[in-house]
Order: sequence, then structure tokens, then C-alpha cells
Amino acid sequence: MPNSLVQESVAHYGASKGKKPLYVSWSTFEKKYLSREDGYKYEWNNGRIDKTTNAMRPKQWFIFRNLQVFFQTIVPIPNGLLLQEADVFLSATMHKKPDITFATFEQIRLAEGDERVIPALVMEIISPTDSAYKVQEKTSEYLRSGVSMVWLIYPHTEEVCLYRADLSSSICREKAICSAQPIIPGFNISVEEIFRK
Repeated sequence: MPNSLVQESVAHYGASKGKKPLYVSWSTFEKKYLSREDGYKYEWNNGRIDKTTNAMRPKQWFIFRNLQVFFQTIVPIPNGLLLQEADVFLSATMHKKPDITFATFEQIRLAEGDERVIPALVMEIISPTDSAYKVQEKTSEYLRSGVSMVWLIYPHTEEVCLYRADLSSSICREKAICSAQPIIPGFNISVEEIFRK
């Protein structure tokens, strides 16, 4: 059951949306929501179901494609993969499905053995319908759970906001370089390359 701070934030968010948050057990979430394909993304947060529109729409797949193509050109080839909508457990009671995750081959091996693995880098593609409150809450949850870097990618303004575990942040626009170093050596990509169609 969520603690009082979580209940308070959920109550606030639920009130702002006019809906009461739905709480379920992990087994219910796993059966009914984990693999659901209805145009929404479902995440499990201390028993609460967080439902958002799926940011990885076909018209935005080019962002993942551009990142993936650039990633594959890095020499030497990184010891990992960029994954789309991978299941990530930030804790025993928090399941997320980031739009893009970097996982090392060792992390992938551990995850296949049912070990909880915290990725070093996650990227979220932000849609116009995403609430600023929810985006900030999710970013904080990632960083508090041990994620080293979070990229928030805004297609409508063509900006990328980078948040780091040391609490530093930066905003990249146009020719500015977004760097995933030292997590992915050599991964320095311009905003223009990320949004190239």
C-alpha cells in the first residue's frame, strides 16, 4: 500500500484529472495491463495504474530510428542496446516502460534471470497531452531509483532536456549536442540529427 506522501500526490493528480486513481496488485496488473495494446502505455506505481497515451506513435518512430542509426555508427560498438519500451522495475513496487532505454549486454543477461536491473539511461518522448506534473514526477522517480541520466525529448519544440543523477540539467536545441557520455562512450548527437525526418 502506498505511503502517505504517495497517496497525497496521487490524490492531487487524480483530482486534477477528475478521476480516482486505480490500485491493483502486481499479479492483476501483469495479467490485465502489462501486454495490453490499445494505444496507451500502462505503468505500475506502488499499486497505482498510471495510464498515458503512447508517445511512440508511428509519426514519431523516426526519433528512435535516428537515435538507433547514430548509436550503431559509434566505434567501438557499445556494449549494449537501445531498447524500445522495455519493462523496467525501479523497485519491487514500481514498474515503468520508458520509450527508449539503454541496457548493457550484462544487464540484459541479468534481467533474463529475473534480476531487477536499473538502466543507466532512459529517454522519454513527450507528447502534447503529457502533464508537466506527471513528466516531472516520472523523471524524479527515475533519478531517485538510480538511473544516471534521463532525456526528455520534445518533438513539438524540437528540444531535449537532459537530467543527471548529480542533479545537473541542460536543454539542447538546434545544433547543440546531446551527450550520453560516459554511459555510452562517443554518443554525442545534435538535436538536428535527432529530429531529422
